[in-house]
Amino acid sequence: MQDKVNLQLGLRNSEVRREFTNFANENSTSATGRTDADYKVDKTYSKLLGSVGVRYNLNSQSHVFTNIAQNFKAPGNFSYNNLLVGGTVAGGVLTGFTVRDPAPQPETSTNIDIGYRYAKDYWTFSGAIFYNDFKNRIARAYDPVSNLTTDFNVGSVTMKGFELETGYSLNANWVLYGSLSFTASKMLEDLRTGVATFEPTAGKAMPDTPRWLGGVSANYSNGPWFGSVQAKHTGRSYSTLVNDEQVDGVTIVNATLGYKFGSSGFFKNPQLQFNVSNLTNEQYLRINSGSGSQFTTRAQASVIGAGSLPAYYIGSPRFSSVTLRSDF
Repeated sequence: MQDKVNLQLGLRNSEVRREFTNFANENSTSATGRTDADYKVDKTYSKLLGSVGVRYNLNSQSHVFTNIAQNFKAPGNFSYNNLLVGGTVAGGVLTGFTVRDPAPQPETSTNIDIGYRYAKDYWTFSGAIFYNDFKNRIARAYDPVSNLTTDFNVGSVTMKGFELETGYSLNANWVLYGSLSFTASKMLEDLRTGVATFEPTAGKAMPDTPRWLGGVSANYSNGPWFGSVQAKHTGRSYSTLVNDEQVDGVTIVNATLGYKFGSSGFFKNPQLQFNVSNLTNEQYLRINSGSGSQFTTRAQASVIGAGSLPAYYIGSPRFSSVTLRSDF
């Protein structure tokens, strides 16, 4: 087809091995009132993953594309905490206990996206719609039945939406950029919390998954001077699996202004830069989860069990700094 079509096929095997050793704290008890004991877990997770991508060139500046790819995520290290079941304490030693298997199964997903890209000297644009189908989606949450925080498989989850981004060069000095994305997530199953009890998570959104994300920036350069103003909006998102508490959306503005000096002796391309983060001094909260997967099941008490308030990070206030950097 006159080199208009590009086909990419991929196949990879992903394997993760967890070697976990739990060392008991001497003369201490766990949160459940039992003396801890040493145990070891050695598990290996693996999966063969395929992918296919197709790109069709409409002309020298634009093309359409589609991709289908499988993905895989092994349970995290925290899945191996609190695995002791039963046992009795005698003389400060726990005996007669068993070590249960880690609860979560590996998370898998199939990701599909279809889009369009355009690029010229002064203007670039790309847009895509996507659909992600997760099986055994992993979320770390508080379990009111065991009174522990552990990893769960929250079942099947779908995520769909679109992504847009564009960059435009006004002239030799100014470049503008903008991006926008929308994500609709949905859990398809209720979360089992006991033999015959469930949390009503079916139809709820995944926590820490904002529906809207957007960003704009204006970048300036003229001789030795350069600078930028950037604004990023993060929409509201839920912080519990049953969606009974949420964090509000926030828009953060950052700015920089710098000057490039000529190289001199040992210093190559030195530059001085003044930075301001959170220019408007917004006050906001973010979910207390570095990995984006630690949530409580619910914040409000119910007939199913007690609530457990989510933990949040306080957003950083306005911060100014001066940076001096150089190549050597």
